[in-house]
Amino acid sequence: MKILSVSFSMTIAVLAATLVAACGGGSSSAPSTGPTPVTPVIPVTPVTPVPPKQAAWDTTGALQSARAGHTATLLQDGNVLVVGGGSNSLVIAGAELYQPAAKVWSSGGTLSQRRIGHTATLLPNGKVLVVGGTTEFALSWISSAEIYDPATKTWAIAAHMNRPRTNHTATLLPNGKVMVAGGTSFRGQEFLVDVLNTVEIYDPATNAWTDGGTLVKERTGHSAVILANGKVLLVGGANNDVELYNPTTQSSVATSSPATQEIGANKGSATLLANGKVLYVMTETSSFAGAALFNPDTETWSPAGTLSKAHQRHSATLLSNGSVLVSGGGTSLGATDVCELYDPATNTWSITKPLVLGPKVLHSAIRLGDGSVLLVGGSSATSTFDFQVNASAAAAIYTY
Repeated sequence: MKILSVSFSMTIAVLAATLVAACGGGSSSAPSTGPTPVTPVIPVTPVTPVPPKQAAWDTTGALQSARAGHTATLLQDGNVLVVGGGSNSLVIAGAELYQPAAKVWSSGGTLSQRRIGHTATLLPNGKVLVVGGTTEFALSWISSAEIYDPATKTWAIAAHMNRPRTNHTATLLPNGKVMVAGGTSFRGQEFLVDVLNTVEIYDPATNAWTDGGTLVKERTGHSAVILANGKVLLVGGANNDVELYNPTTQSSVATSSPATQEIGANKGSATLLANGKVLYVMTETSSFAGAALFNPDTETWSPAGTLSKAHQRHSATLLSNGSVLVSGGGTSLGATDVCELYDPATNTWSITKPLVLGPKVLHSAIRLGDGSVLLVGGSSATSTFDFQVNASAAAAIYTY
């Protein structure tokens, strides 16, 4: 029995020593008999910095017919309808469609009358209302209106206005009707030119025109912008006065004007900004390059910086980033290819890439669905009086 006890005790001792060794016990100086663990090395792919996108003009498909003084309208399907204009001393009756995806032009049909100095307004139903203008370059004002249907790609005669007019404005109102204001007309058989202060309202639902009251001042070649409060701001056009038209009461009241006297220009531009203010670029003289901001909340104006040069009969396009692109136009030396950007955040102007098509005046520029800008036609004329013989069929896309 004593012998068995000693043997059992030795067995327990051996097992205990084995457990201690397995658990890392014993002297800390004992050499390790296992392999040294290796930390894996993960390769790091270098990241190439992406340079900021640079603004650029690139040519796109050319029009089938050269034209200047036309209109361009972005349709609900993303295509662009170009109507009328002048070329080679003739006013154009044809329309063309631009397809951004294919970058090509196709026929947009033919209107019943040739038109320049007209307006084109996209209606809520997707159709386009074309109003007024002139069939020749002088003393041929018309009162007719036509409607383009993109679904059938056809034109239909609409009701006539009460009076012929050209160089008027046409503004889509919140109720879906169209307000036509001002412009130039003639007086019966006397061939006397009248600058108008009358307003007419077109109702697409009834295809009828009604009297919309009168403006405070006669004006032609002016700008009209629908504000967030539903009123219409009318600025420029043969005088230095500014007014607000109320579609509900069909009445207009004078409001404040910018401090400068250069506002009375024909073919300045008024652009509604994302913040609800209106940027007006003035073009009274060929050497003036001022701009002003209208605040609808206070009905006051403030300076909006100075452009590098004058841009008579330019285009102004609101970009998707909130800035405004002013392209081309005329100076005392003729048409220009200079393009400038207005930044509302800093209230400053900067020069961007010049027109790849060269100097242009009386062109159109419209923002496409992808945010780029399509610039179409225009003239390189050295004066606005001979643009019809220098019309262009070229078009370009501005990206930024």
